[in-house]
Amino acid sequence: MPELHIKVVEKKQLNCDTVGWLMVPDTAIDDVILHYPDDPNMFYLRRDFEKRYSMDGSYFADYRCVFGADSLSRNTVIYGNSSSLDDKLFGQLNFYRDSKFVQEHSVIYFATAEKTMMWEVFAVSIMDVSVPYNSPNPEDSDFEQYIQQVRDQSMHSFENVVVTKDDKILTLSTMDFSKTTEYPNNNRFVVMARLIDNLSLVPDTGAAEINPNTGR
Repeated sequence: MPELHIKVVEKKQLNCDTVGWLMVPDTAIDDVILHYPDDPNMFYLRRDFEKRYSMDGSYFADYRCVFGADSLSRNTVIYGNSSSLDDKLFGQLNFYRDSKFVQEHSVIYFATAEKTMMWEVFAVSIMDVSVPYNSPNPEDSDFEQYIQQVRDQSMHSFENVVVTKDDKILTLSTMDFSKTTEYPNNNRFVVMARLIDNLSLVPDTGAAEINPNTGR
């Protein structure tokens, strides 16, 4: 497992808003995660790591999230801009539209300053912003409800991946342009994963097949 938590510590010395590091193998997603709790998800939308204006912006966590070795939010939500596979940020999440890529990249790495963690993908969906998929600390019933809704709308079926109200999950979210080219719009391309303790606990990823119920 990569020791990404070391990078978090190093970057935090340069920018105190550093809370994590995200890596999706075989993509350009391998970078610091920033967090600005005093602003409702706007501060790093058009700012880089040095807080200078940037059209691309940065990867940043939802302002309501909390971080720490044993105090992560129930749902750690990370945002990034995108428009195509050439983008520096979450444009490359679009690789997860392909079932073969999902099968070969079912594990995502996200680290805090305390430790590097593995997360197993369980849903790849296009969601409307009206669905509270990005709520960091929902009540049990709400948590279970929108996890099921995201799974029902997933492009791929992850039947062997069990997710319960006791799990911690990671949500990667970016604007989706597959249905409309309008900017901004209410569609979000979302990849969700659950925290796992050991890579040996990841089931056969051959189960990540096209979900026939989504029509995609």
